[in-house]
Amino acid sequence: GDGATKENCLYLHRSDLYPDKLEGTFPEKMVFKESAFSRRNVLSIYEPYFKQTHFVSCWTIRDEEVLKMWETFGRVTESIVVKTTFRKLVDSLDPVFGYEVVKIKYDDHFQTEVSGYYPKEALSIKDEEFHDEKEVRIIANNPFGHSEQPPLDNDGTWERPDGLTGTIWPISAEELIDEIRIHPRAKEGFLTFVRNVLSDAGLSKNVNLSELTEQVKVKPLT
Repeated sequence: GDGATKENCLYLHRSDLYPDKLEGTFPEKMVFKESAFSRRNVLSIYEPYFKQTHFVSCWTIRDEEVLKMWETFGRVTESIVVKTTFRKLVDSLDPVFGYEVVKIKYDDHFQTEVSGYYPKEALSIKDEEFHDEKEVRIIANNPFGHSEQPPLDNDGTWERPDGLTGTIWPISAEELIDEIRIHPRAKEGFLTFVRNVLSDAGLSKNVNLSELTEQVKVKPLT
């Protein structure tokens, strides 16, 4: 949150470093157009390279807050959510940089069919078990050495030489943020702290308690 406001930037995480090990994995029924790579080479050479050169920022389009998502993605009680719209999310990104904003399709990863040689679709599909997340994500490409092609001598064990695990993407925080809400279990004083951070960054945005705050007080999480 501090980076998004003070630095006007957004952190994107490398796709292969999420707990879901299917992230960025090409579906088994992915249909490839004729290319320089055979299907075997695409999977053994291109897939590891693709997963380590694409970065994502994850959002949800749920209308209501869900306590499970706070606990899973907030992780600590001193955390926030940024509320915005799909259009503002797109408009806040600098068009000079290559990116896509996609709504995730939930399907059986091993059965879904993807037509055409379009690897980024691998990051637009998640298994049905994650359906409740209702995710929208930003997908950005940050290739090592500014090359779109993987090393041809790659044997499937290619590791990004610079070890980059995340990347910073320019945004307009003023354009992006509609409202900020704080964790329903946040300690007293955190609301004021977040408001001060925004004020110091010259942003006049509403900072409110989570809509689940009273619910949590009545029924603590077990």
